[in-house]
Amino acid sequence: MVAMVLLASSCHTSSEISLDRISLDNSSNGTSISVTPGDEIDITLQTIGPGQYETPTVSSGSIRFLGESPAADPPNPGGPRQLFRFEAVTPGRAEITIPHTLGPLPTPPFIITVDVS
Repeated sequence: MVAMVLLASSCHTSSEISLDRISLDNSSNGTSISVTPGDEIDITLQTIGPGQYETPTVSSGSIRFLGESPAADPPNPGGPRQLFRFEAVTPGRAEITIPHTLGPLPTPPFIITVDVS
């Protein structure tokens, strides 16, 4: 039975397997990802120094913003860690933009492109 499961799973490429939850962080800024309807996207952003990330904008109804909360990890003395949660709803393409408040040195917004298929 185990051999059958291993054989069946080895026949799929990574692009065919649907990820239920995708986790991103500051290093994902500027990238594009592909998801399927129902997938959740968690974006954890760390601010170093003053300021914090603000309410995101989503360019289309393909992605729904679920909410923002402090990240569950222990606090970081360098600045706040915030968790932004999204859900892929319908096929299409959306850009997620999460702006940052201005401190002494402006922090660029976090931006990703999401293809939902």
